[in-house]
Amino acid sequence: MTAEPTIVTWGPERVAGLTGLWRRCAPGESISEDEFVTALWGPDAEVLGTLDDRGVIAASTRTEPDGTVVGWIRLVAVDPEVQRQGLATALVGAAEAWLRSRSVVFAGLGDEAPPYLWPGVDLTNVGAQCLAEACGYEPVEATFNMALPVTFRAEPPEGMVVRRLTDDPDVEAVRAMVERNWDVFLPEFDLGVEGASVFATFSGDDPVGFCAHSVGRIGWLGPMGTDPAWGGRGIGASLVSAVCTDLMVAGLSSVEVCRVGPVRFYASLGAVTSRTFRTLLKAL
Repeated sequence: MTAEPTIVTWGPERVAGLTGLWRRCAPGESISEDEFVTALWGPDAEVLGTLDDRGVIAASTRTEPDGTVVGWIRLVAVDPEVQRQGLATALVGAAEAWLRSRSVVFAGLGDEAPPYLWPGVDLTNVGAQCLAEACGYEPVEATFNMALPVTFRAEPPEGMVVRRLTDDPDVEAVRAMVERNWDVFLPEFDLGVEGASVFATFSGDDPVGFCAHSVGRIGWLGPMGTDPAWGGRGIGASLVSAVCTDLMVAGLSSVEVCRVGPVRFYASLGAVTSRTFRTLLKAL
C-alpha cells in the first residue's frame, strides 16, 4: 500500500457495510447481519475497519479463572480489489495493539467460544493461512466439523420426552444441569435459549440431556451434552433428531456439527467430515 490506512472502530451500525464486504470476499459462504452482530459485537470485543469499507477485523478477550487474559481474532476481511497490498497485515497489527491494551498474553485464531463464526482457520482458506503465518501465528491444534443430513431421525428412549426449551421452569432445570456438568457451555446455552433453539430430553421432570443449534451460525449444531449418569441410552441421538427436524422445517438440507467430539457418536448417526480448521496462537 502506498500509505498507511486509516483504521477506526466500527459499531454495529456498520454491519451492512461489513456484510457487503464479506459477500465480495467469500460469496460462497453466507453469513447474515444478525450472525455478524451476535458474533462480533459485545462486551470485551472490538471491531476495527477502514473508512471506505475495504477492510475489517474483529477481536475479543476473555479473562481465565487464573487471571490470565487471552484474546482472539474472530474475523479478517479485505476487499479482493485491494488484497496483497498490506491492508490485512495492518488490520492484524491494529487488532493486536487493541489486545495488548487489554493485557492479553496470547492471541489466537480459533478455538474460542462463544460466540464465534468458525472454530479456527479453514484449511482451504490459503490466504488466511498465509496471513497467519506472515503475522507470526503458530499452529497448535486441528479440529473439524461434520455434516449430517436433516433426514436423520431417532425416537427418545422409552419413558422420556424431548421438547424445546420455552418455559422458565424447564430452562432453569436444564441450565442447572449444564452448569453442573459443562459450565463452559453456559454462554452458548443462554444464547440458544434466547433464540428458542435449545432442546432437552426429560425423564419425568428431570433433564437428562440438551442440544442447541444455530447459536452463532444458522444450521450449526452445538453445544450438546448428555448427563453422564444417563449415557449410552440413545438420549443424544434423539436430541440430534429434534434439531434435524427443526432445521428441515427451516429449509436446510444438512446440519453442521461444529468442532466434533466424540467422533464415533456423530459418525454412527451418518455424519461425515465437512470442514477442517487449524487453531493458531501468538505470544503478544
